Amino acid sequence: MNAFIFYIFPIIDGKWGVNGLFMFYLLEAVPILLVLPLLPRYCAEETDEVVLESEAGGSAIHLHIPEILPRLCLAAVFSFYLLVGAYWAFIERAGAAANIGTEFISGTLTWGQIFSISGTVLAVWLARRFGQSKPLLFALMVMVVTMLILAGRVDTTTFVFSVFSFSFFWIFIDVFQLGTLSNIDHSGRYAALVPACQGVAQAMAPSIAGMLLSYHLGYGSVMLMCAIAAAVSLCIYLYVYRELLTVAPGIADAD
Repeated sequence: MNAFIFYIFPIIDGKWGVNGLFMFYLLEAVPILLVLPLLPRYCAEETDEVVLESEAGGSAIHLHIPEILPRLCLAAVFSFYLLVGAYWAFIERAGAAANIGTEFISGTLTWGQIFSISGTVLAVWLARRFGQSKPLLFALMVMVVTMLILAGRVDTTTFVFSVFSFSFFWIFIDVFQLGTLSNIDHSGRYAALVPACQGVAQAMAPSIAGMLLSYHLGYGSVMLMCAIAAAVSLCIYLYVYRELLTVAPGIADAD
């Protein structure tokens, strides 16, 4: 959808201006209205208990996960989306400041979004093979490195590398963030708060990044901020993983 928007919005804007863009938003809400009646009226009964099937085929194992762990996962989501919000707000401007052509930037962003679809396919395969935690930690490490490379220098090569790496691992990380929460919180309360954490972080991030630019620190400072945000998220998930290995090893490496 992002790739489609990158392609179609300039065409709509050229023909109908900003009114056409808002009409697009209006029309895309119609299918959502049609789908809503198909959703269940009520969710399952809320519970703090995680139930695992016994490997020996005996009675199920009932576990109580410390409430701090899903809360930390939400904090990690918030930190990671500071990266997302700042990167998306300024990567196009950073490319333009590095004298990269507008059409090249637009094309790279579009193809980067299409390429990201492969991340969802690979995420499922890796989760079944290695569980969710290890691929999530690896993806966040790659994201830190990607942002540090971009912080050091923005040119055509680093721009293309960052767009494709970011697009791929962004979707990849999203899958595992929600999956991790669903594994440790069967009530669904914390998973329901994920969009709120994402939205608040994405609203704050451009302002923070813009403040850095207002002090003439350059786009490298924005990318360094993104690297720090990813590193904080990585540290939180590493702590959560180590705690789960202690209290619930079966969940720590669950798919």
